[in-house]
Amino acid sequence: MRVTFYGASGPIVLPGTEELRLVPGEVMDVDLGGLVAGAYAVVVDADLPVLAGARVQRVGTPAAPGDPTPVEQAWIGAREAGGDELIAVPAGFVSNAVVSAIPAPGESTQEPVGLVSGVLRAFDESGAELIVEGVTLTAGTTVSVPLPEGTAAVELVGTTASEAVGAGAQLAWGVLVEAQGADGRFVSVLTPPVHGAAVGEVAVRSAQRLPIE
Repeated sequence: MRVTFYGASGPIVLPGTEELRLVPGEVMDVDLGGLVAGAYAVVVDADLPVLAGARVQRVGTPAAPGDPTPVEQAWIGAREAGGDELIAVPAGFVSNAVVSAIPAPGESTQEPVGLVSGVLRAFDESGAELIVEGVTLTAGTTVSVPLPEGTAAVELVGTTASEAVGAGAQLAWGVLVEAQGADGRFVSVLTPPVHGAAVGEVAVRSAQRLPIE
């Protein structure tokens, strides 16, 4: 298994993550403390299906001497690149859309090529557009776009590019939401919804019900 990081300046090599061995049925924690602060896309390549996630952490300040240090955490579930659906954004917080260009399968992870483009739109509660911004990224990079105050929903729609320009790269994105509290920052990460495969039939079987009283 290999873990690759794509930041603002391109691919990042984090020592110890170039080749990992994960035993089926076990869980592995990968320490990302060596990454420079910033926004990243994390891509996991494995020979067999794996389930992955990332944890974002903010350390606050104790309210009074002797109090425990507050720690705010947010989990980000893995998903495939793409996703043109709306993300609902809560009001009253500082929000940034984080957009990454994921290189096409088979491309070099350290020297990806190509450009990928999309259109980012933010809407207020009435549905009126607040911003319409085109984003064009080099494959293997990540950018953070501040969302205007009053944003209630945001979408990113990938635009069609020629094969020479796109080179098969895809956009992956989400919204980072933060708020300042009395003892630190609150944080949440929102991603486009994942829809499971349509189910046309459901198997039902009879069973004996035991009362628990």
